[in-house]
Amino acid sequence: MMAHSSPPDGSRTGGDTRSTMENVGAVQRDDSPLITPDRHPEMIVITSWDDGHPQDMHLADLLHRHGIEGTFFVPVRNIEGHATLGPAELRDIAARFEIGSHTLNHVRLDGLAPADAEAEIRNGKEELESIVGQPVEGFCYPGGRVPHGARGMLQRNGISYARTIESFRLDCGDDPYQIPTTLQVFPHRRLVYAANYVKGANYFSRFRCFKTAFLDGSIWSILNKFATHSAGGPRILHIWGHSRELAELDLWDELDLFFTRLMSCKPTVMSLANLAASIRPSNEPDDAPANFSATY
Repeated sequence: MMAHSSPPDGSRTGGDTRSTMENVGAVQRDDSPLITPDRHPEMIVITSWDDGHPQDMHLADLLHRHGIEGTFFVPVRNIEGHATLGPAELRDIAARFEIGSHTLNHVRLDGLAPADAEAEIRNGKEELESIVGQPVEGFCYPGGRVPHGARGMLQRNGISYARTIESFRLDCGDDPYQIPTTLQVFPHRRLVYAANYVKGANYFSRFRCFKTAFLDGSIWSILNKFATHSAGGPRILHIWGHSRELAELDLWDELDLFFTRLMSCKPTVMSLANLAASIRPSNEPDDAPANFSATY
């Protein structure tokens, strides 16, 4: 298990996309109050961050300052040409947060032969482990592309859970190898949200969050509304993103403000690994891929 400052149970109270700039909606600066304790339901906060860009160092410092857990999914190299964390930077983040694998070269596995896809999984995990000096148990599918046979590939190579880019969920699902998310921290256009919604399943449970995202123009307002949905029991707010995009769009101040207001409500903060360990499938799920990445 990763070295964290949280209690032994991993909780605390207190990929991947190929998005391009033409998919960016208007970045709206929202100075209105986001979350207030009197409106806040019971909530678990999860964050995960893809691609292992050097800007992860800044993001890690921000998360640490707010007392928020994060899982950083890191490829050893990135064939798309983006920079990746060096060994010293990886060890620094691994000392504070969970490190997960994102393949060796950040390649979309559904386009590879099964043996090549499994080699990407195996070699990416092993190289990360040799760098950080501790087990790597989590995985995120590059581009959100889940290949046929993914569960077997991951299990054979010691991966205990995997995250997708399915959005608009306030739960953890029932398959530790296809864990959904709530929202990416990125100002997508409405049609991108629609594409993610229609490519998935669980339409009924996802509809309320999808409708909120589709009708609202501000990423920060959307996140606030997701955090304050009050129907039902405990809610899991799982946000994810890429530090490179946060830097390119200069979203650091807004993210800092959101975290400040979020943590003022004293949610339970949990690592993704500990959330994944709590998932108990109702039955053995089939291994059909659920891919969301065509425009997301």
